[in-house]
Amino acid sequence: MKVMQLERERQARSRAEVARAAGLTGTTYHWCETGRFLPYPIQLARIKIALEWVGDPSDLLKEAPRA
Repeated sequence: MKVMQLERERQARSRAEVARAAGLTGTTYHWCETGRFLPYPIQLARIKIALEWVGDPSDLLKEAPRA
């Protein structure tokens, strides 16, 4: 699981909601979240804003630590 998925779930938001806020299609966001697509820097910046992430945007693409 990617950090971006963990953060989205922590906020209790749907993929579609975050995708809309980031100006992406739902499919593109899903692919980013599951690692099927590496987002362009501008897309990653938009995801960062949509998730209100305060850290480095590249951290969103890392694997979340296992609980």
